Amino acid sequence: MPFQPLTITAGQNPLVQFDGLITTYFLDTPPGTAFQIKQIYKPLPKDLKTRSEAANAYRGPPRHFHPNQTERFKVVKGRVGIEVNGKTSVLGPEGGVAVCLAGNIHRFYVDVSQDDNGDVSGEKTISNGQKRRGKGDDDVDNEETIILINITDSGKDLAMDRVLLENWYGLRHDSLKYGKGIDYIQQCCTFDAGAHYLPFPDTLPNFVPENWSLRIRTFLGYWITILVGRWIGGLLGYQPFFREYTTDWEYAHAKMRHTWFYKKNLEVAYRHRTPWAELEKLDSWSNERASRMDTVNDFEQLTNGIRAEKHGTNEEAIET
Repeated sequence: MPFQPLTITAGQNPLVQFDGLITTYFLDTPPGTAFQIKQIYKPLPKDLKTRSEAANAYRGPPRHFHPNQTERFKVVKGRVGIEVNGKTSVLGPEGGVAVCLAGNIHRFYVDVSQDDNGDVSGEKTISNGQKRRGKGDDDVDNEETIILINITDSGKDLAMDRVLLENWYGLRHDSLKYGKGIDYIQQCCTFDAGAHYLPFPDTLPNFVPENWSLRIRTFLGYWITILVGRWIGGLLGYQPFFREYTTDWEYAHAKMRHTWFYKKNLEVAYRHRTPWAELEKLDSWSNERASRMDTVNDFEQLTNGIRAEKHGTNEEAIET
């Protein structure tokens, strides 16, 4: 069964999720970029339930790539792990701007003290050359993390922008907090509509050159994401974006018309809905007589009254 949103976050800025642990500010978009955001991550609490719900979100999105967009990261406070093509560095405020060129496999994560399996890592190398332990640096681990992110504007229908972010964050929040995990088909569907593709796993033999490995993994990942998300998901009734999450729904609607597989699941009746303020101004065209099924005499009295009113009106017109 296709995913259905549980929360309504359309139009919210800032977007506050996981009981206030993660706050996303959608900032004014600089020229040439598709979005710019500021995210604040508070330290994970000791409460195991709340911690487990937000832990995966602190590890950021899964490894992915954007064929036509370059992404930039800047840490204002705290530290963030940046992984590009399998090589990880931990970026701090003094590290400047980390740039991930289009087509490269990357991800970022805030909980740098743990790896994918939740195990505590050893020493992490900060981008300015210093080293800090992953777990023992209490001054870093116990403070909030602030990061700025933007991405170039490709001008294409399917691109990573605010629409994708709103829907990915909504999907992630509702799935992790209220569900049993993120639906893989839904994830591929949403990512595909945002030109945000999942790479093929790093399982190629070691003798394959690194640059060829990157090309093969992104090529296969691109088509697998489309196959699962767009073609299979579209036929099963999945849609990449949801009105409950999306501020600019007309723009999202236009993006989904890019391909028949998403277009076939769209509805348009909402465009003809009368706003509540206009509905309040409308006069009732009926009354309780129909529901009570009044007697014939009552209807005759009503009819005679109407005729009398019309007769009086005609006499006034003649006199005039």
